[in-house]
Amino acid sequence: MTIFKQLNRALPGAILIAAVFSVPAHSALPENSYACQVQTKKSGPGFVAVQAHTIEDARKLALEFDALTRNGTRALPIALVECIEVPAGRFKDPLFQYFYENLER
Repeated sequence: MTIFKQLNRALPGAILIAAVFSVPAHSALPENSYACQVQTKKSGPGFVAVQAHTIEDARKLALEFDALTRNGTRALPIALVECIEVPAGRFKDPLFQYFYENLER
C-alpha cells in the first residue's frame, strides 16, 4: 500500500479525533463574585448575587435576575443601586449592608 493510500485511510479518523478534543466540554464560570443592591418595583431594595468577569458585567447582569428582598420574597429589579466585590466590598447603605451580612449562605 502506498503512503498516499495509508494517509487517505487515516485522515478521516485523525480529523474526527482532532475535532472532538479541540472543543471544550463546557465554558468555565467567571471567577469573580459580586453582590448587587437593586431597587424592585413593589418590594423596595433587593439583593442579587452575580458571577462575572468584571464589575461592569455584574452591573448589567444584576438586572436580569430576580432579587431577594428584605421580606424574603423574590422580585424583579427595575434599577441598579450598587454592586460590590465579594468578599472585600461593603455597601454604602448601612441598612442594606446589615441585610447582606445576615443572609443565609
